[in-house]
Amino acid sequence: MRRLARLSVAVFVCGLVMVCAALVYGNWAQMGQSLVMPGADHVEFERRGLAASVIRYDLPAQTKRSQVGVYFEQQGWRRISLSELNRTQPTFVRVTRIAGPILVRDVLVAQLFSSRQQAIELQLARCVQIARWTTCF
Repeated sequence: MRRLARLSVAVFVCGLVMVCAALVYGNWAQMGQSLVMPGADHVEFERRGLAASVIRYDLPAQTKRSQVGVYFEQQGWRRISLSELNRTQPTFVRVTRIAGPILVRDVLVAQLFSSRQQAIELQLARCVQIARWTTCF
């Protein structure tokens, strides 16, 4: 009877781990899809680890560079300024509270190229903050 109970618990834990892994993989695979503007051309995704991505694409026709920030704000991103960094690129952040003191911050830096008017490069990183400790992936 004890052996059956241990086996049942082990199967349950393995199943739970597999479901969680599938959800994490699905989230990772979809990360950045909402950042591509509808009608964009030449879309490239470059994954850098578990929580960082670089997305490059050509803006849709008739899209002005000033509309990029508006699009991200409509997607739930908030524009921030980083005074300690000498950046001229638009930077956005989206904050999610997991539970209690755990925060997840998605940081997005948009690079608009002057040589190619319609090209954009997005650098996406995920930062986790637990109480006062923060790490970015």
